[in-house]
Amino acid sequence: MNNILLFFIVIVRNNISVKGQEEQSEFVKRALEIYTKYLENRFKK
Repeated sequence: MNNILLFFIVIVRNNISVKGQEEQSEFVKRALEIYTKYLENRFKK
């Protein structure tokens, strides 16, 4: 489960980098980083 979510996040991040819409992609990347940390903390318990 956890691996699938992280894999999905990596794909989304790569797609954002390719599109290169700076402000929007920076915002989304930041949101994904926060979401990733949340997932990691959640699955550690």
